[in-house]
Amino acid sequence: MARWIDPKEGILSPAVFIGVLEDTHLINHLDLSIIDQVCEMLSSCYKRGISIQPVSVNLSRVDFQVCDIFAEVDAIRRKHKIPTSYLKIEILESTLTTVPDQLRAAMDKFHAASYQDREMYVCSINNFDHYLDKTRRREVKNQHPDRC
Repeated sequence: MARWIDPKEGILSPAVFIGVLEDTHLINHLDLSIIDQVCEMLSSCYKRGISIQPVSVNLSRVDFQVCDIFAEVDAIRRKHKIPTSYLKIEILESTLTTVPDQLRAAMDKFHAASYQDREMYVCSINNFDHYLDKTRRREVKNQHPDRC
């Protein structure tokens, strides 16, 4: 979880700045910087013989809108020579309601490359499909109120 250390205010909660970064479509820079730092830390530990565990990182809905987030994450991971199994991608549920097409394509890529284990992928897909079913029902109801 990101924290902003302000010289005057001290440590600021993500609630203070994440929304602004999402609204201005700059959140991907923060998310990719965090992923780079995580991969650098994992690589450093691995090179020193320190046991490493998988680390989960969250992606914002905006990440799927402003860049090829899979390609960006994968390039960072390859730069640091980290196996995909050590970087677990978590997709926030709010993303389901905002970018379903980009989300599904990216989720499939992350799963195929083993960034998500089967359980996480199935949970994400089930949530995604549930959201799409609700959205389709709402669209039909709005288009044909006399039939619903």
